[in-house]
Amino acid sequence: DTSNTVYIGSTAIAGVKKIMNGTLSFKIPAEVGKGKYEIWIQNDKGVSNKRFLVVRDATTLPPNIKSFSPLSGALGTMVTVKGSGFTTSGNDIYLSNRILRDVPSPDGTTIYFSVDAPEIPGAVSGFDMPGVDKEIPFWFYIVNTNGMSQNGVFNVKI
Repeated sequence: DTSNTVYIGSTAIAGVKKIMNGTLSFKIPAEVGKGKYEIWIQNDKGVSNKRFLVVRDATTLPPNIKSFSPLSGALGTMVTVKGSGFTTSGNDIYLSNRILRDVPSPDGTTIYFSVDAPEIPGAVSGFDMPGVDKEIPFWFYIVNTNGMSQNGVFNVKI
């Protein structure tokens, strides 16, 4: 109830109290500057999974996906994302099956990534699977020091 330590990157906030079941409340210390941080909790029951937290200025606009193309395709398809709020480096693309780290944006408005899914048995990048006619939605969003974008959905055709 009272002996939770919240970690934001290397900053520890000790003695965080539970305000209700499954909810902790704390203020982000001033020494935590703007940026993307891992966040986790430790207490006498153990250590939580790590997630991320983006600390940003209220006037900074988060990444925004305006469009992407193509909307669907085979594994290995290169997707072009158009939008705003991307950074020249440090963009992480969270896909349904993995995270692409530090994806560059040459102009702050365009990002490219390839859709791959090694865990689909028999699926080969760039090829249709004979006898299988399915589309699998792959959700994605972009996170950087400006914040987190809304979701996009690319349909993988197998």
